[in-house]
Amino acid sequence: MKEFDFQNPWDVDGKYYVSNATSSNVLERELNTSKESEKLGIIPTGSMSFEGLNETELMMFAIIDEEGGTTHNLRENGAYDGDGFFYKHFTENEYWYKVSGESSVTVTVKQDRSGFIWTPTISAFWKTIAEKFGKYYNVDWEPKSSPRPALNPFDRNGGK
Repeated sequence: MKEFDFQNPWDVDGKYYVSNATSSNVLERELNTSKESEKLGIIPTGSMSFEGLNETELMMFAIIDEEGGTTHNLRENGAYDGDGFFYKHFTENEYWYKVSGESSVTVTVKQDRSGFIWTPTISAFWKTIAEKFGKYYNVDWEPKSSPRPALNPFDRNGGK
């Protein structure tokens, strides 16, 4: 028997079959890979770094926590973990910034303070893993029409 021909009789394509067990005293269930990987935290959170922003500029951002539903205002420059962020001067096509697992974005202010620079860093490894699990993966702006984990605190219409 060749090494790559070996099959574990208790794990067939990610499913555990009672018929393959040596005892009937087992829990039978289907494995929902993407939901369970998310619950187990297999794909790590994204991160955002804010550098060189003054107090007024920091108030233009709200971090979306990884669980969704909650936003946190920035109080100081630094690194934050989360699912992404909202920006006060959003547009229909740039409504919120998504930062998928183990990737990051650095936000800096332009030298003349006329706007911001978004510098994403994408984790090719985790992007591949996410896509294999059928998970959406992005490090960029999302339109208002895309699903988002929280309401935009800067949108007077509540993001609807």
